[in-house]
Amino acid sequence: MQRVEARLETLFLIVGLAFFTPTATGGPVDWANEFPITVLNERSINLTEIRSDGATRDSIPPINNPKLIADAGVRNVGPLELVISLVIDGDACTYLLPYIIVARDPQRHGWRRSRGRQLLPALQLGHRLDCRFGKRTLVFGNTGRLHHYDMLMYGHDTESWWQQFLGEAVMGKLIG
Repeated sequence: MQRVEARLETLFLIVGLAFFTPTATGGPVDWANEFPITVLNERSINLTEIRSDGATRDSIPPINNPKLIADAGVRNVGPLELVISLVIDGDACTYLLPYIIVARDPQRHGWRRSRGRQLLPALQLGHRLDCRFGKRTLVFGNTGRLHHYDMLMYGHDTESWWQQFLGEAVMGKLIG
């Protein structure tokens, strides 16, 4: 009899957790509150494929307009220090990873062409993206959500959601 009661208690606990445990992701209703101008019904992805890593809107803030210093101004850097760099039309820029690793989402705008750079230290990966859309330059924030393990960013102007590595809007006014 005690085994049956223990199994029933376990069953009720599992059912209770399944139905009453809040999720970090929320859903479309919560997203609409968090992103009030995002047009959620204009999308190219299935909402059930969106996951949360526990972060919320801009809880991982970008570094906008970072202060850049010349090589001669850098101190205490070892010969094997990791960097991420980019050269556009002969204009080079290098970021020392230890200086930006805590932010995880660096962006820089207005450097000849509008480019953003992003670093994901957990993946040991960095990349750049073109922040131009038509005649405007977009500024991105972090939604705190993932689509197929790819970060979903949002543009500050329309709150359209963008898939980071694809570099395309997947939800909102700028889709397509």
